Amino acid sequence: MSNRYLTVGLIAALTYGFLQANTNTFEHPLKAVCSTLLTKPLDPASLPELINYACNTSGLQQVRSRAMAVYALVALANADSNLFVSAKNSHAAKFPADKDLIRVRLSDSFLTCAECAGRGFRDTPINCSLCNGSGKCMNTDCDRGKWIITQPGYGGPKRTTSVLLCPKCKGAGVCPKCHGQTSVRNTCAECKGAGSLFKRTPALFENYEALLRDMLADLQAEEDFDSAFHAATLIEDHNPRIAAFQKLIATFGKHPRIGDAVALMKAAQEVVAEQARARNEIESKRTRELTTLKNLAASPKVACITIREYLENNPTSPDRLELQGLLKKCEEEVKISEKRERLIYIVAGVLVALFGVSCINIHSYKYTLLPSYSPRDGAIRRKAGADPLTDPLSLSARQSRSRVKTRTAQLPGPNE
Repeated sequence: MSNRYLTVGLIAALTYGFLQANTNTFEHPLKAVCSTLLTKPLDPASLPELINYACNTSGLQQVRSRAMAVYALVALANADSNLFVSAKNSHAAKFPADKDLIRVRLSDSFLTCAECAGRGFRDTPINCSLCNGSGKCMNTDCDRGKWIITQPGYGGPKRTTSVLLCPKCKGAGVCPKCHGQTSVRNTCAECKGAGSLFKRTPALFENYEALLRDMLADLQAEEDFDSAFHAATLIEDHNPRIAAFQKLIATFGKHPRIGDAVALMKAAQEVVAEQARARNEIESKRTRELTTLKNLAASPKVACITIREYLENNPTSPDRLELQGLLKKCEEEVKISEKRERLIYIVAGVLVALFGVSCINIHSYKYTLLPSYSPRDGAIRRKAGADPLTDPLSLSARQSRSRVKTRTAQLPGPNE
């Protein structure tokens, strides 16, 4: 019984914990973000929620992976190659199994500039405007990249080369603009000197939309799982609850939280098994008691008393009708037995009375109807031809009493 209470407590604890953790979560908040990014691509207001969910370790792993991949593609769509590379590397480190989610390469989105042929500058060089074509550092206090400082002395101020670097050329000793080349080239106005131009390719948006649609499908599956799980936990009857969890497990077998459903289903199965064992024990006990009561039918009086007590203590017994029939049968047998006993007593009384009357009649017959062999004066009157030693009538009353008192046997006759 303690195992049954423990199992019921486990079901209640798991159910309460799940409901507390999933209250009002059937409509996932990230679902609205994905819908917004599909209708309004690269929406800046939705990006913070996307990256926050990607960094939330309690979220669904596959959704977190896709959220970070979408964030990397948004960075690439905004021509931020550094952020794209950083986000892509972070995604590969956190979700190594999903590194192929980002199918777009950085090189695919940057095309060679047609104006400068990828060089980033024009072909015609011009004199450097900073050094006037000298190629040297224009700081008068620079000595081949070292800073010249002026110190007071006896003969006047002295200029001395220090170990400090020139603040203009940073120790290079040449013009920081032309780098000592005396001339510079005009930066390409089209690519701003990058040599390439960014272009949002169709593959970028295809990858972007596919990831968002997969996220919506995963979130919808999560909502369906939460709804089905919640509905299953509200079922009080254990057998329908088990059936609901079995259907849930068959439908969402690979869900990351399917273990909760399995635990609740096993707990419900243990309760059902415990109830079945209890019912079997009750049925076995009932069968034994019924068999015992039926065996008492050999003794109707004892059976009547025992069956009455059993029916009083078990008014809802399923064998009540059968036992009432058995009780009625035993009561009829008791009545028949009592009638038979009364008849026996009457017959015995009559026989005893008849025996008494017969004894009286025999005594009267002996002393009144039979001939007397003794005279009134006590002298013995023998039957003609009788042997005085063997004829009982030859004894007087005194002799008979004397023999009985002394237990003296009759002497045998001469022919014996």
